[in-house]
Amino acid sequence: MQQTPHTAEPPLARPRADRPHLSEDERRRHRECGAIPLHTIDEVQSIGAVLRVSPLSGVINAVSANRASWLGRTLDRAHPDLPRAVSEGSEGEATIVLEDVPHYVAVRTHPTHLLVELEPTGADSAATVAGALDAIHRLASITDPDQLVHAAAAEIKVLTGFDRVTINRFLDDGRGLIIADEHEPGMDPYTGLHFPASDIPPQARKLYVRKLSRSIVDAIAPVSPMRYLQGEHEPVDLTSTDLRVPAAHHLEFMRNMGQVATVSLSMTDGDRLTGMIICSHRSPRHLPRPVRRQLEVVARLLSARIESTRRIARLERQISLRLKRAELVAPFYGTAPLTG
Repeated sequence: MQQTPHTAEPPLARPRADRPHLSEDERRRHRECGAIPLHTIDEVQSIGAVLRVSPLSGVINAVSANRASWLGRTLDRAHPDLPRAVSEGSEGEATIVLEDVPHYVAVRTHPTHLLVELEPTGADSAATVAGALDAIHRLASITDPDQLVHAAAAEIKVLTGFDRVTINRFLDDGRGLIIADEHEPGMDPYTGLHFPASDIPPQARKLYVRKLSRSIVDAIAPVSPMRYLQGEHEPVDLTSTDLRVPAAHHLEFMRNMGQVATVSLSMTDGDRLTGMIICSHRSPRHLPRPVRRQLEVVARLLSARIESTRRIARLERQISLRLKRAELVAPFYGTAPLTG
């Protein structure tokens, strides 16, 4: 695929009525993308680090290459403050200072190991988190679904500072429809455009249901591969991490679209992915973890409101059809049609 400059964004391919929804090329791409094991790509974004720790010995038996000196060490030998941070991180999020840079410490407990994620805290996010709470209250008062999605895109763009925010709804055939788009002046509008189902393959959709946000800080920066102790080569399942590197085809797609940083937020209905909110930027951008968590709340609010509106619309259509049916059969029974 030919790469486009980061300063320009080509328009998405517009749908055409004279071709099937899924061409043979699209079906092939869908199969190829669907075969990629996203959870064991074995690389993390170099902005942070991931380590796998034996809960019995406290030994780090796998670690991203940017902390390779920690491999084979116990937590306290890797860093004197790491045992405290991991202990606190098991109960919630903790912080640790590494080379004068504060990092969040997130710990996920698995049957055979602890998975520890270290991510820079970034700029002070208190004001942005407070702004997100205010946005949630403003959005909660909007009842019209069309108004709601456009207002949500505008609010998220202001909160994140990203160049573009789109809200996408998935159609029954798997394709996506962009239903709202807020973007910087001079960028092409995307509202009403479709994207193919293979852009978000089935296994990626499953991950988006399990993990409600996804952040790619810099699509052109070198990645940090995982390193393992001898005999500990079982790949780390990075599904639960924020720093997991996306598949190569997705990074290529981002570069072709002129995107360097993205934050993706899942819109779900139960265990079904119904849509996504995509924030994209033309240069590296790190959105702090607390802000991403607040935006997950915005996405849940939005998806719940949209789904409830759809259910109400379906119910109203059913009632309307029953009333019309009653009007049609009423003359045969010599009774007045039902009016309610």
